[in-house]
Amino acid sequence: MLKRVGRIIKGIRKKEERPNLGLLIDGPNFLKSIWQDLGKIKEILEEIGDLKVAKTLTDQNLPDEVIETIKDYGFSPIIVQADADIYLALEAMELIFSDLLDIIALATTDTNFFPIMARARELGKETAVLGGKDLSDSLKNVADYVVEIFDEEEEEEAE
Repeated sequence: MLKRVGRIIKGIRKKEERPNLGLLIDGPNFLKSIWQDLGKIKEILEEIGDLKVAKTLTDQNLPDEVIETIKDYGFSPIIVQADADIYLALEAMELIFSDLLDIIALATTDTNFFPIMARARELGKETAVLGGKDLSDSLKNVADYVVEIFDEEEEEEAE
């Protein structure tokens, strides 16, 4: 198992009070490489706000061990039979229109979610994106917070 770490590389806080945060993880594009590190991801996000919603959306190809780990970390696994992107978009819109959340966070590298992030900001939500070194500039630029997820070896090489 690779040790994975993360850090907030961009962050803007507009309000004084501690915000409530909702996280959606794009399983097909992101979850398979980080499922053992969900605890670390929660810790990083707790620096930004209180994690109130944590869901992983994925297809039915995940091993039972991964699903159990997701549950152990307090994430709700949502296993869909069709394109997980559509379900993630629907879940994201629900979070955007929730009065209980201040920040919408997506863990994805899929640039198809740029319009959702942009719409969230237009509607007054703060946004966060989590991704690896392949995270697109468009997602980084639309987000108020950017969390880089990387292997410890990658961090050592960057320094």
